[in-house]
Amino acid sequence: MTYEEIIRELRGLKAEDFDYNPAVGINHLYKITAAIKMIPSPERLIPEMFAVIERLSESDMGAPGPLVHALEEMSGKGYEQELVRSIQRQPTSNSVGMVNSILNAGLSSESRNSYMNLLRDVVRNPDSSEDARNRAEHYIEYQNDRIP
Repeated sequence: MTYEEIIRELRGLKAEDFDYNPAVGINHLYKITAAIKMIPSPERLIPEMFAVIERLSESDMGAPGPLVHALEEMSGKGYEQELVRSIQRQPTSNSVGMVNSILNAGLSSESRNSYMNLLRDVVRNPDSSEDARNRAEHYIEYQNDRIP
């Protein structure tokens, strides 16, 4: 698949692809993410991938699923910055989970505080879904217990 074809595929994903038989949609995501890994500079697609997560926030795209795994493989290539922007635009259960994964890694105190504040912002954001807010609260508690 070309870069343009991948974008078309990502933009063409619909909630219905995951609603009745999530395996069909998830299998399609595996094909798309496999193609993403094959193109030069796959990090160019990070914003498109987050757009899918935001747009289909209520859909079961796996736990965490191929899209999240593909994004996390692009750590250090713009993934973290786009994750922050995505959470600021529209926090989702998946994006909150990605923040928790980052917090589980060795971070400087400054970075850790920044990501913890991002989770706190999700809890305070009236536009956050109940699921995103609940997950953020859970991860805040977990991370506070993990490292005093």
